[in-house]
Amino acid sequence: MSDDVRPEFDVQALVDRYGLGGVRSVRKAEGGEVNENWIVRTAADTVVVRRVSNGRSLDHIRFEHSFIRALGREGFPYRLPEPLRTRAGRSVVTENGKYVWLYSYIEGSNARPSWDTVIAEMAHALAIAHKAARRFSLRPANAIPTVLDHPWLLQALRRLQLKLVNSSDDYHRFFRSRVQECIAILEQLRGTRYGALPRLPIHGDMCVENLIFSREGLRGVIDFGHCCSDAAIRDIAIAVRYECTNATDRFRLNLDAARRFLKIYHKINPLTREETDLIPAVAIAEAADLFRWKMFEVITKRIATPPICELEKPFNAMRWYSRHRRDIASALRM
Repeated sequence: MSDDVRPEFDVQALVDRYGLGGVRSVRKAEGGEVNENWIVRTAADTVVVRRVSNGRSLDHIRFEHSFIRALGREGFPYRLPEPLRTRAGRSVVTENGKYVWLYSYIEGSNARPSWDTVIAEMAHALAIAHKAARRFSLRPANAIPTVLDHPWLLQALRRLQLKLVNSSDDYHRFFRSRVQECIAILEQLRGTRYGALPRLPIHGDMCVENLIFSREGLRGVIDFGHCCSDAAIRDIAIAVRYECTNATDRFRLNLDAARRFLKIYHKINPLTREETDLIPAVAIAEAADLFRWKMFEVITKRIATPPICELEKPFNAMRWYSRHRRDIASALRM
């Protein structure tokens, strides 16, 4: 076994429960801000051992697995992280008080395709997944609601504002100087018809880091840890905000790229005008939540203190989307 980064639990004892034979090597996968993953090569297979954060309930993991399996049954044309079962028939086990599950490793190419290819393949995969998911009958897993249909984010921002009112810390002053503008922008989003849109299982974190490419094109879609029951446009807003960005200012949307994304998506799974017009509002809400989360991480010291520019990025994105909301909606209409 590699001494690279050993998990806190006995990997050999774990894979024995799955009947995978002797462990040949173990290496920790890069990334994973919430969950931890190890790539484990055994005598029988190469698998990903996924240890889930304490914030994920067993019900949420079961929803994630049901969603993945349902896509597989529908003939989803890309590889998926389909959970393996132990000899006892279980897909989730517990190690050191945390849930763990395994899936067969999906091999990809080290060379990433062109930006245009990534956008096209992502739009195609997301549209196919959403079209299939409309037919699924899964027990709903609630998402953390957006400010478009629940006031929790406004309430959280106001609590932070009060908590930091007398602090002289540079990060706290940075937050205080911007939070009122953030609240004012979010207040403008209340009263939309977002809550009336159809709900379906969505991926929840569609970005290039969760796509696996081979030389032939997109091979697999992974990391369904943020999947939930929500509107399809939440997935779309996340995808275009991450990947259809301006080359100079990453917080700005490249409208031509976003329109190409929507055009490909629309051919497979058409959106109504009402749905399309709400995409910039969802992007504003997601950026505001990221701004709040990064500040929360600083306050609670969950991570090493990032440069202030890391807090500024989601704030700038929220401000830009707010100022150009109508232009974005108009550009994305099919």
